[in-house]
Amino acid sequence: MKLEIDELELQQAFNSFCKKVLRNEAINAQVASQSRKNTIVNFSDLNINEEMMAGADDLSSGFETEYSIQGRRISNAQLIRAINGLNEAHKRIIELYYFYEINDHLISELMQIPRSTVQSWRAKALKLLREDLEDCRDVCNTDI
Repeated sequence: MKLEIDELELQQAFNSFCKKVLRNEAINAQVASQSRKNTIVNFSDLNINEEMMAGADDLSSGFETEYSIQGRRISNAQLIRAINGLNEAHKRIIELYYFYEINDHLISELMQIPRSTVQSWRAKALKLLREDLEDCRDVCNTDI
């Protein structure tokens, strides 16, 4: 009989401990969430001048001017030239997907084209970029 009471007390103590831990974790999560809400500003809440100032530090933070991919060196200038060489639809899809991190479904809604078209145009744009950058490597060795 004594053993059953001790085991029951142990279970109750453990349950009480678990409830306290969960309550404290919930409080910590709520405090952290409130803290993030107080420090995070949505871009939609900013006016155009504040948006421009928010990105000003990014421009001066030392972007890499050259990337090494599979033993090939590609400069920002080469990449920009290659992207600008795409037609407007391909350029827009690359911009939305890679620079703004918008998914295919939303891009299809924005551009009013089927999602499968977005995927195939993005694949085509990447193929064109790859070919352009490979050709540039052969021709533009002095720029690298």
